[in-house]
Amino acid sequence: MPVTTSPVTIGSIDDFVPLARMLCGSKHWGRHWCFRGQGKLRGEWSLLPKVGRRDYFGLAADFVENLANSESPITLQEWRKDRSGGYEWPWDMCTFTQWKRRAVAFARLPTSDWKCLALAQHHGLATRLLDWSWNPLVALFFAVAEYEDNDGAIYARPSGRLVAEESFSDLHEVSTYEPPPFDRRIAAQQGVFTYHPNPLKALEPSVAYSGQHNAFNTDLVEIIVPKKIKSALIRDLHVLGINRATLFPDLEGLSWDLNRTSRPQIWRDAENPMN
Repeated sequence: MPVTTSPVTIGSIDDFVPLARMLCGSKHWGRHWCFRGQGKLRGEWSLLPKVGRRDYFGLAADFVENLANSESPITLQEWRKDRSGGYEWPWDMCTFTQWKRRAVAFARLPTSDWKCLALAQHHGLATRLLDWSWNPLVALFFAVAEYEDNDGAIYARPSGRLVAEESFSDLHEVSTYEPPPFDRRIAAQQGVFTYHPNPLKALEPSVAYSGQHNAFNTDLVEIIVPKKIKSALIRDLHVLGINRATLFPDLEGLSWDLNRTSRPQIWRDAENPMN
């Protein structure tokens, strides 16, 4: 494949597998790649963690936009803890502290703040984490599972710096956190996260990235999935064992998958009722 920085568009799963092999199978680039699938392109759905999105801030969107354009956003750099060790500031970490204090009523929580943040992210809390996977087929599923009227995309980026157990406030660049498989969903999805010290700044390709690192000449590969092939890819992934039931190994995933797979049979029976 020629060196390119342009998005690559696939027409089938047969187009996708060689691209994934290039990223997962190379022995020459010296780094691992992680994958993110989403039902809309980053032009419509920026590569931002949930806490940095407009729908999270609501009426504060204009304030957030000004904050994002500031070279030194004080509310993102300032970290304060209360006497019990919970966060008083910034705003999202204060919410995370409240989540931890209340979540113990529903589950036994990990002792590590990083593991707790990953668990909170997986259960819908707005955090500074963005979901990725080591498995490109998992990313492909999330690119096609929703928004059937929109083109989807898979994004691939080098894992780069891996978080150990540093304090959140000590990190000043986007880093990768790989949690241990303490949660069934995280394990099933081969989940990994990027942590965003500035959650208002979207991931973009680096202009300084050297083309010697990979054949795509970029640190953010964009693979576009046209909306017209989403349904076919869902069927192909189901054959390969990638579906809602396997990626969400719980009652919710089972119910979602049965709803999807039973619809065609119901429709056929409705069109050809038994006499």
